[in-house]
Amino acid sequence: MKFFPWRGRTSKKAFGDRMQPLLERALPDATLERTDPLGFKVYWGAEGSARRHEHGIISLDNAYQEFLAMPEDFDAIAARYVTSSQSAFAENAPLEAGQIVPMVKSVAWLRNAYPGSDEEPNNACCHDVINEELIVAYAQHADHFHFLSVHDVHAAGMTEHDLRRHAAENLRATTADFEWTGSSCIRFASAGGNFESALILRDDVFSGFAVPRDAAHLFGIPDRNSLMVAIDAEPYSVFTLARGTMQRNRSEAHPISNLVFTWRDGKITLIDDLSDDESHPIPKLDVIDIVATRKGGGARLCLMIATPLDAGPRSVYRLFRKLDGYLQYLASDGHRTECGRPEPDTTDIEITLHPHTDAQIIELIDGLRAWTEKQGVGLKRKVLNLDGAAD
Repeated sequence: MKFFPWRGRTSKKAFGDRMQPLLERALPDATLERTDPLGFKVYWGAEGSARRHEHGIISLDNAYQEFLAMPEDFDAIAARYVTSSQSAFAENAPLEAGQIVPMVKSVAWLRNAYPGSDEEPNNACCHDVINEELIVAYAQHADHFHFLSVHDVHAAGMTEHDLRRHAAENLRATTADFEWTGSSCIRFASAGGNFESALILRDDVFSGFAVPRDAAHLFGIPDRNSLMVAIDAEPYSVFTLARGTMQRNRSEAHPISNLVFTWRDGKITLIDDLSDDESHPIPKLDVIDIVATRKGGGARLCLMIATPLDAGPRSVYRLFRKLDGYLQYLASDGHRTECGRPEPDTTDIEITLHPHTDAQIIELIDGLRAWTEKQGVGLKRKVLNLDGAAD
């Protein structure tokens, strides 16, 4: 079965409806045009004025995610985003080379923040594509971040080559003293805030880490202020990185991506694109294999892995995404309405493994019970007999 999507108690449209009058009062000289439930195109200046043809974008996607996590903090969240919008649409100082910085963003952010870029290329955000999930967006960093348009760059007498060169130089200067912290199997970059995720653009970012021959560094950039890297490619390290990346992406104010990436000689790729793969022991990540509800409340969700699962990073990552999907379903309003609040003695996930599954995977799964039980879900493991029965 497909996971039930959970959208919270306030819809995107209702959240946008609450925010629109606040934004309109904060920007009295602007006209807001609603482009989607959480997006606005902004025109400012008097009709016929020199600035009237220019426009900006307000995207409330991040604000909405914050609100879902802490609905009681709506006033604080709204005030912060309204103030940010006022700063963003204030007259920007002339663009100086020393203010240009690169910011890592998601492709989804670019699509939501600049929906009309194809029709108005001069107002499009200056950016470079990293891969199918990430981009580098170029910004002017003074008292706030102003993402630069093609028009901004050309008006400053710069070329795109100039833009990239200045951004790289400024990033190295701004993050010259960055350091790694943390213990166990995960390290966290610290660069003073705002630029931790952009550290992946430095060719020396992982120079202090040893990796096995032909292996790549595994990292996550869940939000603007986070860069997490696994110290090795062991199953526990990969699973911990995936779990931490997902948790921060759901909770932090400026989310980027909940995916895990590989870094090899400056090339950044996805460890897995989450698509269906019938050749893999975990072929579908967005499907619950079996659901059995219990009389009186509770349920058992079964995860069947009928072919040998190896302990490579991609397989461990797909295992995490599958389990996380199960846990999100069990925490959803839809499931709770039907089966009640999950508790480990009434709600569990049962994983059935092929007998030739790598021993490291079995050890990993057996160590995950505390994680699932904190979320009210028990975890059981079975092994298939070669004739198809489960022990």
